[in-house]
Amino acid sequence: MISNMELIELVGAVDEINENIFNSSQKVEYFYLFIEITSYVVMVNFLGIQLWSSENDERRLFEEVNKCEPFEPFLRRVLKEELAKLGEIVV
Repeated sequence: MISNMELIELVGAVDEINENIFNSSQKVEYFYLFIEITSYVVMVNFLGIQLWSSENDERRLFEEVNKCEPFEPFLRRVLKEELAKLGEIVV
């Protein structure tokens, strides 16, 4: 699980990214990140793709200050990677 302070940061990051997505996607309302919380894990998903999980936190660790990378830049980076993969789909 994550701390209350981390959860507040996570919610703020997701809210900011969702606002950017909404404003840049011609107001399409079904493209958004959402937070899922169970009794023991917190996850951030986008279109069924898990971007982050408290069980498998892949944010960079800054050892000199013993802190993880902030959620917003991490989520933006991972989302861009996933969108690039989706952009390669041929139909």
